[in-house]
Amino acid sequence: MATLEAEQLQRFVDMRIAAIEPWEKEHLNSIDAEKPSQWYPLALLDNISDIDLLWVDGPPGATCLYSRYPALPALADKLLPHAEVWMDDTTRQEEKDICERWAKDHHFELEYHPLEKGLGRLTRPGVERPVTATVKNAFVRTDDHPERAIGLDFSLPEIRNKG
Repeated sequence: MATLEAEQLQRFVDMRIAAIEPWEKEHLNSIDAEKPSQWYPLALLDNISDIDLLWVDGPPGATCLYSRYPALPALADKLLPHAEVWMDDTTRQEEKDICERWAKDHHFELEYHPLEKGLGRLTRPGVERPVTATVKNAFVRTDDHPERAIGLDFSLPEIRNKG
């Protein structure tokens, strides 16, 4: 079953992997920081366009201060007007600072969701979003970890109807 799901997901996700490298463009990390700014090579973004969802969960926070900041500046011109930007790990202050800067600089509204490690969700005000997926079987635990959302199913209609 996992192989079938991975094959279906590949129709909708373009995942690219590369090692991080020195980052010379705008960054929240100071020039004289102990760890210099790093991010992924811009060549990794070649031929990318029409992004609906930018989900930022890397590079790791230990890479440098504000390690995830370059994601939106590097991809902003590739986002569709209704695109959303999701930042993982917003229980950490650095990720919150990045989200707030992105919201200000790129005219997004920002809201936080109290998931296990926190999620920052940036959306453009007044932009209607197309409905392409539904959430079913969503629930939140109310026992030992009420902040965790589990059981989310973001099935796409054409996949959901085949199962």
